[in-house]
Amino acid sequence: MAEGGSVLEEIDRAFRQEGFERDWSATPKVVYRGDITCVNSRVVLSVHLSDLDFMKAPRITVENREQLPRSVLPHISSSDGSLCYIEGGSTTLDRYDPAGTIVFCLRAAKQTLKDAISGKSTGDIAAEFFGYWGGAAFVDLPQAFQGDLAIENRIALFPDA
Repeated sequence: MAEGGSVLEEIDRAFRQEGFERDWSATPKVVYRGDITCVNSRVVLSVHLSDLDFMKAPRITVENREQLPRSVLPHISSSDGSLCYIEGGSTTLDRYDPAGTIVFCLRAAKQTLKDAISGKSTGDIAAEFFGYWGGAAFVDLPQAFQGDLAIENRIALFPDA
């Protein structure tokens, strides 16, 4: 941390350098808003800081999902626009470098969005299916269906006959 500067001052400086501004209407919460460009698409983000020690990653939400080129994108929650940009538990954030941590999170979010919009991570939708659509899936089987149906990890599997 910089000499004489508070954690919030460092965080604010990092956000401003990345083109984000604090949303003072969210006070007492710490929320920053800004936009990034990914694959010729303007993406408006809000970054919610609930833990200034970075034991938890900042929650990043996409504010303008309806304006993105595809209606369903991997890693973006259909319910609230939350972006899954780092693996929980597999990334350690540096609480002693708050500015660097903010830049790291914003870059990870941008790369995640770039891959999603360009179609590079489309296969991830299957892996995250229940995160997008809830906890149940209904399968419309033809009346003449005969055979075994197995449920594995909440996915219907049709074994070869």
